[in-house]
Amino acid sequence: PVKATAGESSDDEHDASQTETDASVVDSTLKRIKQLEEEVKTSKQNANNIPVLIELCETHLYKKHVNVRIVTSSMLALCRIFSRLMTETNFLEPKKDVKKGTESKKVEKTSKDIYVDWMSSNYKRFTKLLVRALEKADYNMQVSAMRAVMGLVAREVEVRTKEPMSTFTSGLFKSLLFTILLSPNSSPELFQAMVEQYIEVYADVKYFTYRVLSLLIAAELLPDPEGGEDAAGAAANAAGGKKRRG
Repeated sequence: PVKATAGESSDDEHDASQTETDASVVDSTLKRIKQLEEEVKTSKQNANNIPVLIELCETHLYKKHVNVRIVTSSMLALCRIFSRLMTETNFLEPKKDVKKGTESKKVEKTSKDIYVDWMSSNYKRFTKLLVRALEKADYNMQVSAMRAVMGLVAREVEVRTKEPMSTFTSGLFKSLLFTILLSPNSSPELFQAMVEQYIEVYADVKYFTYRVLSLLIAAELLPDPEGGEDAAGAAANAAGGKKRRG
């Protein structure tokens, strides 16, 4: 092998140096994530940290080589932030303009309403990121995203005053289940984790799993299995829920 001359470095030395640099960047980013979360926890005046965290998560999630530690850390930090703030201010149901016939009447909004709109927008952006994380081909990140989604599902059901079960039938839970079942990067292991950690444990999750699977079958996205039992029934019966969440 050719030795490096004075002033030059070998490929091995370069790789080692690059690895150390990468590790340093990761550690620094993880510390920043923790700091940003703590600042929001300390005061809602630091709520502008939320889009910063979302941007950070997005940037690393869409990189060619995803750093799972950074994505997972930022996802879980945002999950904790939104879960906590959701109980203080319901930003799931922002005020909407009143429609009369073909005309739409603008609703006068207070500073609180504007804050709710802003939080709602950031929350929607974040939940879309969680679904994107589920679509990535990394099992550990998928499981972390699944747990984050289910934590938010539980919180949403507690907070919503209008149609709380819509979280299951047309909201976050439906998106989660559709992605687990239909994403090309999903796996039997991921669905099994969903079954063991949630569907087998909570009766409401079992029930709404049946409902969502029925929607899939009705849309002809899933074939009926042979033997006469529909896919929804097969999945729900295999997941004998025992108790309601919460």
